[in-house]
Amino acid sequence: MFDLSAAFDVIDHPILRLEHAYGISGSALLWFHSYLTNLWNSLPVEIKHIDSLTVFKKALKTHLFKLAYQ
Repeated sequence: MFDLSAAFDVIDHPILRLEHAYGISGSALLWFHSYLTNLWNSLPVEIKHIDSLTVFKKALKTHLFKLAYQ
């Protein structure tokens, strides 16, 4: 199984890039961290456990599109 949870365990690393590259800090940085964590936690289990990165991306795009246009 392709375990993407490990990628989200290091979410602070991309968040820190926001801080250094774009000057985002404080409450805005906390908002991004919270949003991305909640997004991962809200994904259906079947999407989280997809083995292939290509299939995961496609399923994620479809899921987010459906959320945006409900």
